[in-house]
Order: sequence, then structure tokens, then C-alpha cells
Amino acid sequence: MSYVCLMLYFGLLSIWDVKRKEIPGKLLLSGLLTGLAYGILQEEGWLVLMGIIPGVLLIFMGFLTREKVGYGDGVMVIILGLVLGWPDSFLVYMLAQFGVLLFAIGLLAVRKVPRDEQIPFAPFLAAGLFIVNMGGLLS
Repeated sequence: MSYVCLMLYFGLLSIWDVKRKEIPGKLLLSGLLTGLAYGILQEEGWLVLMGIIPGVLLIFMGFLTREKVGYGDGVMVIILGLVLGWPDSFLVYMLAQFGVLLFAIGLLAVRKVPRDEQIPFAPFLAAGLFIVNMGGLLS
């Protein structure tokens, strides 16, 4: 059930990210608080802590790049970590990174976008979650 809710939530965030290239803070905060409550209830808390590391690093990268990497992307990955824990959240994150890389290479190859074009990351996180969930790869 938690994966269905997470998929619906990430789908909603993806729509916002594609349309506005920004995710509302209130939506992120609600997911973060829900994920935190869910994470606290997990039996193995260290897996949850390990699961949020990629999101924390993304937020730090957003700070270093003056938000070329959006803070919302980092918060979404933290939510993944809180709900899925380690290593499931990392697998979803890596699939999303690979997907956005292929998408960006494709766009650049056909010269559809300039090199500095921002690509919404939320849809790739949602797709990674879907692939991992449907592939039965979640532990």
C-alpha cells in the first residue's frame, strides 16, 4: 500500500515539475512529514538513515550549483529514503539518474534543447520507482 501511495504522490509531483519546473514547498513538506512518520515506524532505523543520504547530497549539490539541481529533487529523494530505506531508495535514484542521462543525451543529439536547459527530475524518480516496484526488485 505504501508503494501505491508513494507512486501517486510522485506522479502528482512529476506533473507539477514538468509544467512549472518547480515543486510547491507545501507538497514537499507534506510528503517529508509523512515519510518521516513512516520512517520512524520502521524497525531498522539505520536503513532509513542510509536511504536519505543521496537526497541530502542532492540538496547540497543544489546549494553548490545555485539550484541548477533543484532542492525539491533532493527532498523527493529524502522522502524515498524515508519510505523505502536502503538499498531500495538508492536503486530508484540510480535508475532515475540513468534515465535523465539518456533523455538529456537524446535531446542534445537531436538538438531540441540548449545545453543549459533544465530537465525536470521528478518524472524520472517516479519512473524509477515504478520500474523497481513492477520489476519486483523492492525488498
